[in-house]
Amino acid sequence: MRLCRALAVLGLAAALSPPAAAAAAQQQKQHIGLHDMTCTGIMAQGKGLARNASFDLTLVDQDDGGTLAAKKVRSSAEGEFMTRLPARLNQVLSVRLVVARPDGTKVGFADHVMAKGAAMCNLPFTGPSRATLLLVSGTATLGLGLLLVAATRRDRSPVRLRRR
Repeated sequence: MRLCRALAVLGLAAALSPPAAAAAAQQQKQHIGLHDMTCTGIMAQGKGLARNASFDLTLVDQDDGGTLAAKKVRSSAEGEFMTRLPARLNQVLSVRLVVARPDGTKVGFADHVMAKGAAMCNLPFTGPSRATLLLVSGTATLGLGLLLVAATRRDRSPVRLRRR
């Protein structure tokens, strides 16, 4: 009788193992990542997630805790998403992407860390190009110089000596 019970328990455990193993395998196939970081944004990617589900993405600066970008995405029929998060990443050393369900439960996260002192885009944003302004003021200065040279030549007329 004990042997039958032990075999029944082992059989039940074996029957329940494949779903547990499949769930563990699914968890291991899940991937959340950050790719292609530039000065103006970063690509966020997720695989192995719930199919056709909505997710809230939040990109956080880990140094000061500020939110750099937020976006809502929907996974595909394969449980994947890929989207670009526009954000100013000037002087940012470390970012974290947090993926959460609409109810706020966190699904996962991904970190991207730059080498210390090597922040992305360490050159400041200087604004629009000033080429047009420089070209106009240079041309105006050159024209003013030519006018001044022409005006001084008119006053220099050859002096004629008169004979008496």
